[in-house]
Amino acid sequence: MLPTSGNPVLKRISEQLCRKDACPVATPGVVSTLDLTGSRLQFADIVTLSDWLAIVPVKKLLLEDSDLTDEGVRVILAGLLAARNPDRPLYRGLATNGSFESLPEERSGVIEKLSLKNNPKITKEGWKHISLFTYMCKSLKGLDVSMNHFPVSKTDRLGEVCRPEPHDPAEILPKPSLNDLVEIV
Repeated sequence: MLPTSGNPVLKRISEQLCRKDACPVATPGVVSTLDLTGSRLQFADIVTLSDWLAIVPVKKLLLEDSDLTDEGVRVILAGLLAARNPDRPLYRGLATNGSFESLPEERSGVIEKLSLKNNPKITKEGWKHISLFTYMCKSLKGLDVSMNHFPVSKTDRLGEVCRPEPHDPAEILPKPSLNDLVEIV
């Protein structure tokens, strides 16, 4: 269990875990939903939460409006990715020499739904962490990153990349000039 001495975020987590619907009977050891919406997590809280998320599998995590920074996103996503399903055996069985043969280390997370909605401090670096997480996490079914600013490059701000040019598709290749035609003949 997490220590709750004077920390409202950790106390909130403990209260949610005490509810009967937090860990369904069908999946013992797995937390169905952890709602930290509106929690202003300090970096020390984020590190503690990440360590806990690496040990205790969570199916749905809501971190909406939690004032997360790029480093906070990185730490939490690393913890989620490190979690493993408790049903997965740790050992394959006896090897020919009588020792246990361990399974290859495969960490692809247990999380199915993640909400990082309305965390405006996430920058380009944070989006890189989110992209890598979505690539590596095989269990992820839903990701809510709405109300976050997507990083825009300088050329995007000037409109050079975003706005399509109003040309005819046939004019993509340069037309030969009259001088070019004379040289061909």
